[in-house]
Amino acid sequence: MAPRLIGVRACGAAKASDVGVAAPGGRRNTMQMLHDFLTTDYGLLSAASILAMLIGLGYFVWYVTSHVREDCERQERLAREGRQG
Repeated sequence: MAPRLIGVRACGAAKASDVGVAAPGGRRNTMQMLHDFLTTDYGLLSAASILAMLIGLGYFVWYVTSHVREDCERQERLAREGRQG
């Protein structure tokens, strides 16, 4: 006899996210996906998450490149002073 999960039951009510965005013929409807992305709570949360990740990535790149540039300038300055002295 197969083990049964206790406390898990199937829900018969279909949600908007369960229906999908397939157009007749099996093709995905891009406009419907864009509409869902910009108007539903899970779409807006996804957009905010993507935006936050991109902002964090931009800050990380800026931070690393500025510190590398400063270190290179300091090293070049110390090398010039060492040669002159």
